[in-house]
Amino acid sequence: MCDVNRIYQLYLETRSKRKVAEIMGISRNTVSKYLNRIENCKNGLTNEILPEDEKVARPNTVCKGEIRDRILSMLLENQEKPKNKD
Repeated sequence: MCDVNRIYQLYLETRSKRKVAEIMGISRNTVSKYLNRIENCKNGLTNEILPEDEKVARPNTVCKGEIRDRILSMLLENQEKPKNKD
């Protein structure tokens, strides 16, 4: 629920769904969805903003498996190379 509160707080500060999405690392459509839910709750159309079994989804930006291993091996290889002092 704190993420939804943060979305709303940022929207009140910036008045920009795009900016909120950028700051939070979520899609603009997700920002719109939660702002609409907040508005519906204020108008009495629903009684909950975020169902208990639902969380604000954030994109998975963590490198996993082969990609992470390849990056680490490239970094190690780079450490062994002589430094160019030009």
